[in-house]
Amino acid sequence: MNLYPDLVTSWEAVTKLLTVDLNNCLDNYGANLCNDSYNGVKNKVVVMGHTHVPTMQQHLNSVYVNSGFMCPAVPDVSDGNMMMTFVEVDQNSSSYTVTIKKVNYPDTSIINYNQCTV
Repeated sequence: MNLYPDLVTSWEAVTKLLTVDLNNCLDNYGANLCNDSYNGVKNKVVVMGHTHVPTMQQHLNSVYVNSGFMCPAVPDVSDGNMMMTFVEVDQNSSSYTVTIKKVNYPDTSIINYNQCTV
């Protein structure tokens, strides 16, 4: 709260940030951040993680992306139970290109899993 007083205004807000339920509330909160502003500037790209599910949602002129999971246990990947994914954000003069990248296991090639430009 001391580092980001405008982002976290109460301990209740901290609790909401840390609570994960079956409805992927982190994804819902990330989507809400796309519509909020920080110091009067609208968020163009909001990147969050921890739900282990790669997600990308466009909201007007912004995008929320959940990075998924980059470090699953090898048995989980071998069984097909988990994808290794990460997010790449490229900025040019007028836009951002956001890409969820997927690591194919075991050959470790990397492919674009999902992409958008805002």
